[in-house]
Amino acid sequence: MQRETLTTILLLLCAGLPGDCGTIEFPGLHSDITGCVKTTCARSINACMDAHGQAPTEHLKGCVVRMCRKITYRCVDQFIQQYLPLLLAQYPRVSSIVQPNTVELLMAEMTDVYLQCWLETTDSKVSGCFMNRLIDKAQPFITPLFASYFDDPVFVSCWLSHALKGMVSCFGQLDDNYIKELKKRAEREMKDNTFRYMTCMSKPMQNWDWCKGLFDYLFASSPKRKRQYKDFLVCSIHSVITATAKC
Repeated sequence: MQRETLTTILLLLCAGLPGDCGTIEFPGLHSDITGCVKTTCARSINACMDAHGQAPTEHLKGCVVRMCRKITYRCVDQFIQQYLPLLLAQYPRVSSIVQPNTVELLMAEMTDVYLQCWLETTDSKVSGCFMNRLIDKAQPFITPLFASYFDDPVFVSCWLSHALKGMVSCFGQLDDNYIKELKKRAEREMKDNTFRYMTCMSKPMQNWDWCKGLFDYLFASSPKRKRQYKDFLVCSIHSVITATAKC
């Protein structure tokens, strides 16, 4: 699975700051996943709030995690299955290697990582915690796949891990309004222009003439946003360079 593939999976699941989720919020998750969890696990969430109050304490969150873990698995899987065939179609060679049980295991790991971060951190730190831990969890799955493409898959996997973690820290430099706007626009594009979104997120360079307008719309919709996006790119490039030295 190439760098862009993992990045796409992260963007699918984690699209910025929380939307309007009521008393119980699941920051960083796509609105469709949040809505699924809150709807199908509403009775258990209400029972947890009756027992522990409405403030997002460790006791309330722990109760929600225990009561809603299996439902969250299903909601994440249901969401990913909408886009996974299109994503894997971008990489036929990877698609022939990856087994269905591997994908299911990775989805379960992703869900557990998110719920653990949600339980342990504040809302503003959940997304960063989730992406950093997910990168660590995904590395054992990714390294064998790199063996088909590179002579030293361990080095490439190490480099990818550090580069992506650096990019996650770069996202932390963007202001809340930028992230919220990015989340809304990304979710709208995923729904209304799915093929273009998935293609551009997985293979942007190969389709740059077609994808440039999408990236401008998502990341640089105004002069202020363009400056912020430029700063993010500079930070990301620096992360890619320093990742080489770390490995």
